[in-house]
Amino acid sequence: MGKPLTNAVTDKSVRDNPQRVVIGSGTVKIINKSGRRTVATREFPLSSWEDLDRKGGNVNWHRREFIKRLDTVVVGDSPEEECLKERIIDAQIMAIKATQRKAVM
Repeated sequence: MGKPLTNAVTDKSVRDNPQRVVIGSGTVKIINKSGRRTVATREFPLSSWEDLDRKGGNVNWHRREFIKRLDTVVVGDSPEEECLKERIIDAQIMAIKATQRKAVM
């Protein structure tokens, strides 16, 4: 019996803040880095992410709110950093989608 199948993608769209997502064994792990230092790591069941597709209304809004509740983004409270926080959340969502696409291939 081999290792469980895992897929990982790193989104580097936000400068100096790579977002790594690893999907394996029915869980999604988000690793938020600032430079080379890991600042936050969160895990959740893949089924809870897939359930968001079945909700009514705007699926992208549901995904964004789900990621916000995980509190994976660690930045300050200034307006500039709030913008950075939104960009990091977008990067995490894109990394999850890319990892799911990679798993299907």
